[in-house]
Amino acid sequence: MPRSDRVAGDTAARPAARSRRDGTRSAWGRTIALVLVMLSALASLHVLLQGLAWIGPAALVAILVLVAAALVRALTPSRTASVLVGALALLVGLTLTSAADTALLGLVPTPGTAARAAELVEAGRISIVEQGVPAEPVPGIVFLITLSTGVLTLVADVLASVLRAPAAVAAPPLVLMSVPVVVEPGSADLLFFVLAAIGYLAVLASGRPSSARSGAGLVGGAAIVATLVVPPLLPDTGRADVPSTLAATAIGVNPLIDLGADLRRPNPTEALRYTTDAQRGLYLKLTTLEDFTGDRWEPRDVARGGDGTLADLPAPVGLAETTPRDPVRSEVRVSAISGRWLPVPYPAVTVDGVDGDWAWDADALTVRSSGTGGIGGQEYVVESLDPRPSQDQLRAAPQPALAADTLAAALVLPDDVPAVIGDTAREVTAGAGTAFDQAVQLQSYLRGPDFRYSEETPVDEGFDGTGLEAIARFLEVRSGYCVHFASTMAVMARELGIPSRVSVGFTPGERDEQGDGPAASREYSVSTSDLHAWPELYFEGAGWVRFEPTPGRGELPDFPAVTAGDAATGAEPTLPAEQPEATPSAAPVRPDDAPQQQGGAAAADDDGAPLEVLGVGALVVAVLAAPAVWRSVRRIRRRRLIRSGSRGAATAAWAEVLDTARDHGFAVPEAASPRSTALRIPVGGADAALARLRTAVEREAYARETGARDTGAVDPADVDAVLRGVRESVDGDRRAVALLLPRSLLPAAAPAPS
Repeated sequence: MPRSDRVAGDTAARPAARSRRDGTRSAWGRTIALVLVMLSALASLHVLLQGLAWIGPAALVAILVLVAAALVRALTPSRTASVLVGALALLVGLTLTSAADTALLGLVPTPGTAARAAELVEAGRISIVEQGVPAEPVPGIVFLITLSTGVLTLVADVLASVLRAPAAVAAPPLVLMSVPVVVEPGSADLLFFVLAAIGYLAVLASGRPSSARSGAGLVGGAAIVATLVVPPLLPDTGRADVPSTLAATAIGVNPLIDLGADLRRPNPTEALRYTTDAQRGLYLKLTTLEDFTGDRWEPRDVARGGDGTLADLPAPVGLAETTPRDPVRSEVRVSAISGRWLPVPYPAVTVDGVDGDWAWDADALTVRSSGTGGIGGQEYVVESLDPRPSQDQLRAAPQPALAADTLAAALVLPDDVPAVIGDTAREVTAGAGTAFDQAVQLQSYLRGPDFRYSEETPVDEGFDGTGLEAIARFLEVRSGYCVHFASTMAVMARELGIPSRVSVGFTPGERDEQGDGPAASREYSVSTSDLHAWPELYFEGAGWVRFEPTPGRGELPDFPAVTAGDAATGAEPTLPAEQPEATPSAAPVRPDDAPQQQGGAAAADDDGAPLEVLGVGALVVAVLAAPAVWRSVRRIRRRRLIRSGSRGAATAAWAEVLDTARDHGFAVPEAASPRSTALRIPVGGADAALARLRTAVEREAYARETGARDTGAVDPADVDAVLRGVRESVDGDRRAVALLLPRSLLPAAAPAPS
């Protein structure tokens, strides 16, 4: 080959090689930008979860998906192959991080891997509705976050690198970032919104020539401003403002931690119904919290039980055979709640008819799902006991034997208990001769006129919790709801040396009156507003005894003045002077400021939900409208140049025609001549206007080359006619796509579909 030919070939090859290198750098730059976007969106969830260990698996899967897909695109032009490999990387990443022990070599999924994934999804779903914020990142929740992040990352990669629609990349990370805004309004971390916006800016700018990046900067700047301005405008509303249609389908029952939010839900719905042969309604326990850290109450671990039928549960701790008790049979039908703790009366003897794998706590006799099932829709029969210890028996109860781990744990208190708690407990019980008398006086004190039931005061005053600081503040403010009354009495009892714990469940509910006399049906309807917390104190021989310190809620415990063996004497039962005179009723009594059946205090602030939706909608619109805004800015700048009639007006007009054609889906190669391009653009009846524009741009191009001053005249009316003809040549759907996702913003190398 002659040297001149080789030189010419080398010269021709250099731009092609340079173009390939630039394309490769652009592709990897886009991948890095996507990593920044998705990891920033993922990190924004930190306000909802404890610790940071949960980020690792999701981040690893997101990076695997993006890098694997980018490598395939670097090796082959097949876009389908990159999508398939990205999906395969997602599957391998999920297997590696969540179910490696079920896979071949820890990477290749098996049927056992699919079963594990199903278990984790169900466990995560239940854990989400059970836990408060910040939630413990249990394996089920981590798997759901990893799965969601991986899928959204794959979608973002397809949008940016396969469909060449980088403007739409905002949608996947926005799904993740909207979770904190919806679940815990006011908790969103603006730092990660800004980082995601910067990454989004980089995605938009990737592959664009440097002259076009100023527009990307404008869009990115607008997105960053939106993330800084819009979230602070969102109202700080609680989850009680979730629409009732959602609350009616799945009410998450969280043990104590988030009971206030559950009680503040508007429009309570029926949680369950039960029929019982007991003479009065039943407290149905979900879980018992005994471990007190000083910051919160925690449930104890449960021992594994049977599957489906919970027969022969352990005998209740501390209940002597000589203590009078009545057998009770109840049929329970769970409806609009979900969770793992099964509502059962205490102490349960047998539970029959539940589906799934269950476990029990041998001390508290609470029943919890140990598999993937939950309480939703369960129908079962519970055989239980109704202990009837007398006041004399409770007063005579000996000091409990603290050798048992359960009782020792029920007396544990941190070293930094505020003095007001112990001082108040001793002051209230001064002169009480027995532990039982002390317990009754604590109950009477908290139910007295100085205390008021309110679900809003703890939120307004900033002490809505169960820790020592919240209890001390509650004793000062003297207003709260069942969580504060129950935890305060339990801690004060421990200060006095009485073993105590807190139970969470339901008060008896409303009795459905059907008929009269002894044959009348004893069926009760329990709603979500009947969620409740109460303390249990331990007395040797009687076991764990329920107390009710919350004013106007539930039923006072009934302690006979004499034992069953003394009933023949005809002695009239009496209550101790410290216990308020009250006759338990079938239905709980509500205080004036308690939430009513058709909506509570939280329902009064109905304006919060629409404002929150408006704020989130504004953020979504601000991000998704960025491409259209960028395109509009470019159009306005060109029109200004066209109207000025200065040099470059014809070129600007022709560029606007080409971009409008691309926006509406017409293939317009960059290198095509104006005459060739004009043949590809349908303009309806504006052919003459298009011909005049083509002539003007050719004349202007020739004038630049020769240095002539005549640049050709451009009539703005011709430009408008041509643009209108392009728009009218397509249907409404394509016009909408052209407006919201203008393809002219794509890198020049990306071909528009024909």
